[in-house]
Amino acid sequence: MKVSLYIASSVDGYIAGPNDDLSFLNPMQVEGEDYGYYDFINSIDTVITGRKTYNWVKAQGIDVPHPEKRHFVLSSQQLEFAGNIELWQDSISSLLQKLENEGAQHVFLEGGAQLIQSFLELNAIDELIWFMVPILLGDGQALFLKQDKQRQLKLIHAHSYKNGMQKLHYRF
Repeated sequence: MKVSLYIASSVDGYIAGPNDDLSFLNPMQVEGEDYGYYDFINSIDTVITGRKTYNWVKAQGIDVPHPEKRHFVLSSQQLEFAGNIELWQDSISSLLQKLENEGAQHVFLEGGAQLIQSFLELNAIDELIWFMVPILLGDGQALFLKQDKQRQLKLIHAHSYKNGMQKLHYRF
């Protein structure tokens, strides 16, 4: 089973500006360009989302963001979800074991720094597909929390877009 983090950030490492502002991504929207998202989403069978990310998506009017995929939201709070979304309140390692036992092949990790940090601590992220947006935000939601140990990543592929964005595909 492979776990992938597919995410965009500013050059200085913020996935959102203050107050969860994602407007820095707007100039990157180019008609007819999906940056490989369609192919990526079609390659996954499971989504794991953090509660804060799910709440943000829901606030945008999307109750079921990935209706065709198995979808877990991690939260210690008791929550109700529409559609195919399941609440997971146990450990991340037990969820990963469950998914492995049930034959999951490719998991999309969709969340913020807390969720990412939890997976990093378990060495449970296999690849990072990172879109570096050519802007310095200076403040906001960091992509990574402070690391307690060094991690080496292997660059698999890099691609530059005309709008200045960089796609960097790494393996852990």
